[in-house]
Amino acid sequence: MARARTTFERVLEREPGRIEALLRTAMAQLEIVYDSAEQIGQVRQRYRDAIGRVLAAGSGALQRIPLAALQRMFDWPFYLPYQGEAVKDDLAQLGSLVCEAARFWAPGAAPAVGRKRGERLRLGVATAFFCRHSVWKVPTRGWLKTLDRSGIEVIGYHLGTRTDEETRSAESLCERLHTSEKNLTGWARRIAGDQLDVLLYPEIGMDRPTILLASMRLAPLQITTWGHPVTTGLGTIDWYLSSDLMEPPDGDTHYVEKLTRLANLSVFYDPVVERPTAFGRQQFGIGADQIVYLCCQNPSKYLPQNDRIFVDILRAVPEAIFVFVKSGRPSVDGRLEQRLRQKLEAAGLPFAPHMRFVDPLSQDEFPSLGSISDVYLDSLEWSGCNTTLEMLGSNLPIVTCRGRFMRGRHTSAMLQMMGLEDHIATSAEDYVARATELGRSPSLGDSWKHAIAEWKPRLFGDRSPVEHLQRLLHHHRARS
Repeated sequence: MARARTTFERVLEREPGRIEALLRTAMAQLEIVYDSAEQIGQVRQRYRDAIGRVLAAGSGALQRIPLAALQRMFDWPFYLPYQGEAVKDDLAQLGSLVCEAARFWAPGAAPAVGRKRGERLRLGVATAFFCRHSVWKVPTRGWLKTLDRSGIEVIGYHLGTRTDEETRSAESLCERLHTSEKNLTGWARRIAGDQLDVLLYPEIGMDRPTILLASMRLAPLQITTWGHPVTTGLGTIDWYLSSDLMEPPDGDTHYVEKLTRLANLSVFYDPVVERPTAFGRQQFGIGADQIVYLCCQNPSKYLPQNDRIFVDILRAVPEAIFVFVKSGRPSVDGRLEQRLRQKLEAAGLPFAPHMRFVDPLSQDEFPSLGSISDVYLDSLEWSGCNTTLEMLGSNLPIVTCRGRFMRGRHTSAMLQMMGLEDHIATSAEDYVARATELGRSPSLGDSWKHAIAEWKPRLFGDRSPVEHLQRLLHHHRARS
């Protein structure tokens, strides 16, 4: 990030008002991994100062850039929510600017007017992830499999370039799956021309073209869900479909969109088919007598203010080893490793015997991590979702704690739906105590495994959220 900041700042020295450089300078302020809690606050302020220059330039500066060029250089503060703080106001400011500019980008894409009520409701689904990806697995595939097609017609728009066997599966689940448009103007015209009643984006925030497309008004009702679990900030998105069990009581205040709580986890999920164990502990140099705490989230989810949990657990469980999975970006992985090394050594604890960073695994290999582990440590503030569901295949005991925002409450919602709410920690201290007890007591771990094995089927094949969604869509259409 430091090199990117330097590059864009040099451009601004020559051309102070160049909007591309202003926007990219703002995004380059954000870090992927932080060295300290203090640094998070400093970076957040630098980002706000830099984005203020973008806002001052106004939407006219974005309008002057051809949409094809903007698609290549546009950036979004993807890493801002990983700081663990509220982001609604920050994203709403930028979203308002982008939506205002979007009115000029695709003049051929007039707002749809909807269709006759006697016809099936026409639902468009637009995403770059009609492929083997967590956004497809949770929630898109389950919804498409279980929606009642007697009343709903589904048209898919595959905005990405990656295709695989899941893309072919998606083709069978859509009346039509469009893949041929080469630019945003073409996609906007295609979608508007299909006269949708509802346009669903399974995620907004992870893919640059999707963000720009979502800033346009292409259907009477435009909705998104938690493929990216944070508000879009876009005034063109009407509903945010979330999980009733994941949202905190004040969840409505966290969204620009109208928060719509679907039943339970809000998704229809099929469990991962069990696969043979692809490896054993010996491949990672882990001893049979060590207590393996699995920490397999994206490095961005591990905030420095929470590092003390590793120190506290290790002091209580000397045989502990914490297993992390590398992201494949050496600078990012190295920064997290160095920070944890410093925390352990400052506490008088050796790093090498107790911290293991394993190379990235394939999607087929990843679930096997559960078979070599004793405890799954969920990340605080931004919990696991797809990861947690896959680790449940090994009935791995889970330690989690509810966060302040929906993105920090995925795993706790799963435990609640399983009837295991008493397994959810109530504080960071309780989190450490539970992790410690599981490490010290094999019999307790066995009882947790039995409980998970017995109750995890409650998570799978739940049609109630899809039926809830269908009722909402038909009700909205009837009132329109």
